[in-house]
Amino acid sequence: MFNKIIIFGLGLIGGSIAKDIKKNKITNNILAYDISQSNIKYAIDSHIIDSYYDFNDKITENDLVIIAAPLSSYGYILDKISNLIDGNPLIIDVGSVKSFVKNNLLKKYNAKIRNNFIPCHPIAGLEKSSVQNSISGLFLEKKVIITKNNDKIIDFWKNIGSKVEIMNDSDHDDIFALTSHLPQLISFYLKSTNINYNSDNVLLQKHSRLQNSNVLIWSDIFNFNKSFINKYLKEYRQNLFLFKDYFIHNNYSEILNLLENSIQITDKGNFDNITNYNYKKDDELLIICSILIASSLILIDDLKYIADYCGSGFKDFTIILFYLKYFLDSKELLDILQKNKENIINFLTKLENIKL
Repeated sequence: MFNKIIIFGLGLIGGSIAKDIKKNKITNNILAYDISQSNIKYAIDSHIIDSYYDFNDKITENDLVIIAAPLSSYGYILDKISNLIDGNPLIIDVGSVKSFVKNNLLKKYNAKIRNNFIPCHPIAGLEKSSVQNSISGLFLEKKVIITKNNDKIIDFWKNIGSKVEIMNDSDHDDIFALTSHLPQLISFYLKSTNINYNSDNVLLQKHSRLQNSNVLIWSDIFNFNKSFINKYLKEYRQNLFLFKDYFIHNNYSEILNLLENSIQITDKGNFDNITNYNYKKDDELLIICSILIASSLILIDDLKYIADYCGSGFKDFTIILFYLKYFLDSKELLDILQKNKENIINFLTKLENIKL
């Protein structure tokens, strides 16, 4: 499809794209730039890429540039390549925020960059970063959102097994503020409160895995999409406050009603493959509090319209709700809620100060 492909950023996403490009023979020449020379060396030695890009080669008509670096580095990369462009090569990114590209970033550059920049967002990833954790097939059967229609880029993603959907920039940023950015923000906040998630419980491990994500990458995402994130954060906090108020006033019927609503929204085949769900008594309070955290997210009203865009991070964050349907009957759940009332209120109070 392309004479050569240049990838800027050899993290999990950039490395995984390179593996799929090579596997599907989309080009014969993969070059990459990364601030870490050890990443470049590993990628070359492992035959993930063919060589290092040193900003000396022209970027010509039938080339593809892929920006797989943090959002705040886009300007640096475009500045470096702007004088190297010969013709109209295509440029894509894989970032999680789109409006700033159209409304802020691209206005600084000439028509060759503005007209040929196709914003993309593959809905795939892990909490792990670096090319050493890259995976061939990471994007197989996963959605890729494109906010500017281009047949060649659509074919590129389809050739590595992705499902392409066209969407405008603002809708994209609104949807992923709720289905991706907010659960990540909550996870980082929980980690900052020093709540101990060191448990061998499989579902707790999945629920808390986002806490290990790359803070530097996510700080860019939070900064560039803060208006949409704050919109949903406000509703999330309202749901937390509602749970807390019900506990304070011993209104357990309303608590159980909210939990029942949250499991009805969540249970659409999400729990079918779970077999290992037993827990130790020591984990009981943490599981209940995690259920309340996940329920407060699930109960945000807009989620019912955009649930199809929830990726693996969102699903793992809310997987703890499995216990509501398959393990805790209402009588047992009520006993646990009543027994742990004060500890639960204290836990919810810790979340009152969550902010972007």
